[in-house]
Amino acid sequence: MIEEPAANPAAVADEIVTHTDPLEAQAPAVGDTTTEAAPAKEADVDELDKLAGVDPANLEPEPVDVEYEGKQYKLPPELKDAVLRQADYTRKTTEVAEARRAVEAEREQIQALANRSQEEFQAHVTFTQLDAAVKQYETIDWAAWMQTDPNAANAARWERDDLIRQRDQIGTALNQHLQQKARQQSDEIASQRRQAIEVVSKELPNFNEVRRQELETTLETDFGAPKGIGSKITDAWEYRILHYADIGKKFIERQRQAAQAARAQAGKPAAQVNGSADAGKAPEQMSMDEYKAWRATQ
Repeated sequence: MIEEPAANPAAVADEIVTHTDPLEAQAPAVGDTTTEAAPAKEADVDELDKLAGVDPANLEPEPVDVEYEGKQYKLPPELKDAVLRQADYTRKTTEVAEARRAVEAEREQIQALANRSQEEFQAHVTFTQLDAAVKQYETIDWAAWMQTDPNAANAARWERDDLIRQRDQIGTALNQHLQQKARQQSDEIASQRRQAIEVVSKELPNFNEVRRQELETTLETDFGAPKGIGSKITDAWEYRILHYADIGKKFIERQRQAAQAARAQAGKPAAQVNGSADAGKAPEQMSMDEYKAWRATQ
């Protein structure tokens, strides 16, 4: 019997290595202390950027939406703060300018009122002085003066007539001024009333023209306010107070009426059953006729 030569140990080892599973071949050997490197994500991203022809150093940030003077703009982020600062500065500058104009307008209005008041006062004084001077001529005996000194009498007449003309001219202007002032005040009151009514109409339930008239009448009839004071209300808070005061008054009145009705019911005499007073018999103990009579009294 022919014996096969013994296998070469080196060849057998080569054969084992040759047929080793590729996946197992990639696994680290037992006892190997070499640590596998972690995947470099940033490096992978850099590689992708290079493959795409993008230089991360030159990438621009996404634009952001910025509102300026009521319009939307897309701007780089670094400009957003600058635009917002400029908008805030512009807004504050505008507010300061508006406040300054309001103060100047109010100052001019006050000055104008002061001037008109001074002019009105001076007109009253002048009118009073002229009227007093004219009245002095009423004591003169013109006929006798014409007999004794006609030239002086005629000169005095001319002077008197000139004083009358000046007095009447100032009086007419003063009356026109006072009438215009009264109209302006009336218009201002009407405007303030419209604004107050508009405000409370939005705040108070069922506040309409009928309710307004009711409250203004109640102010005089139930709360003792002077007649006509209701038509002079110019502030919304006055209507609010009057509205809730009226509600409270009506609530108290209903409570009082309910208490009176309860007292009247408590003092009501016992029900009569067949001509005699019910001695407190319970309904279930009554006869049908007694029960009907008792129910009729409830």
